[in-house]
Amino acid sequence: MLKSPLTARYATKMRSMPAPKVQHNYQIDELFLQHQKPTSNLNMNPNKALWEKGDFTRIATGMRESGEALVQRLGLSKGLKVLDLGCGDGTTAIPAANFGAEVLGVDIASNLVDAGNKRAKELGLANCRFQEGDATNLHQMPDQAFDLVVSIFGAMFAPQPFDVA
Repeated sequence: MLKSPLTARYATKMRSMPAPKVQHNYQIDELFLQHQKPTSNLNMNPNKALWEKGDFTRIATGMRESGEALVQRLGLSKGLKVLDLGCGDGTTAIPAANFGAEVLGVDIASNLVDAGNKRAKELGLANCRFQEGDATNLHQMPDQAFDLVVSIFGAMFAPQPFDVA
């Protein structure tokens, strides 16, 4: 976790506060737990949970020009193999595919992967696909499988940005 001076000050202040006194009614707690639905998200990556909470495709529409500008400056050519990490719904991947690159977008959020695949299909881009994955753990990707790796916004939102491949 990145720590800023403000975060450190807040954490110090919180540690110096006395813990609240809580009285438990264990019978009520037990009844509450009995009526909870099982959750498959107990072991979910917190970063994945965050990005799957909202509709970030709405935010991404305001960032499309950034992806297009980056791709124009990269000088991509037809057939170039591009990996877009933290791709969202394709802010950079879609323009790269429009230039003829073979693009794989990887994002931790399944809803954004679905949205990217939908956009690529609607645009008729058979050279662009999206899959779920963690940009800080790409063990399933073969080494040297891509000519270029990009991350316009995704790397900075990773819990450990410097660990992004």
